[in-house]
Amino acid sequence: MSIKSKSDHIYLDLKKRIYSEEFDHYQILPTEKELELAYNASRNTVRKAIRLLNIEGLVYSKTGSSNVVLRRVPITDELISTGNIMRPSKIKHNDIETVVLSFNQSTVNAKLANKSTFDEGESVFHAVRLRIIGGKPMMIDDSYFREEIVSGLNQKIASQSIYEYIQKTLGLKIIGSKMADRVVKAEKMDRDNLVLGDKNCIAQTQNWAYIDSGEIFEYTEIHFSPEFYVRTRFVPR
Repeated sequence: MSIKSKSDHIYLDLKKRIYSEEFDHYQILPTEKELELAYNASRNTVRKAIRLLNIEGLVYSKTGSSNVVLRRVPITDELISTGNIMRPSKIKHNDIETVVLSFNQSTVNAKLANKSTFDEGESVFHAVRLRIIGGKPMMIDDSYFREEIVSGLNQKIASQSIYEYIQKTLGLKIIGSKMADRVVKAEKMDRDNLVLGDKNCIAQTQNWAYIDSGEIFEYTEIHFSPEFYVRTRFVPR
């Protein structure tokens, strides 16, 4: 388990207090000075926590004024909270089981090179994982990892947390992803493993993940059952 910074702890506590409607009467957070005293933290640490609340769409910081708590939109069937460079996307469910449908080492062909930005002919690990969420098969991760960067990857690691392995064991820093969402025709893999009912399509997210050298180390196509695909995002202006 990763060690959270003090700003992360403040952010998580304020988030919990916001969700408990503690600030709904006034719709503003305590002042930065009050938060510094309450959490025994520096101004910079408090501001980092508030910035995370802004990014998530929970708070709006008015320049030179207060931090306004935004009215919450009640979305009860949310599957994924969309992240960004400071906060990764997160599945909004605690009951997640990962089943590795296949794992092998392969070579990038022209078709994959075109989609992934990987060089044709280079070696990659190909992992296909089924995510069973709340007892329901909701999504498939069809992933390619560059062997040059993610060395030593195996099926056991793929059944647990590949990102934890990359960051803790390999010591690499993952900084974020570029994503593209679309609706595509269901493939045999989808029909065999996902709950599609009478639908012949799936929601698909393409994901290109970066380390801090600027290199893309992963290309994944995430396949979602349309019935369960609800992704939220907050877009600041």
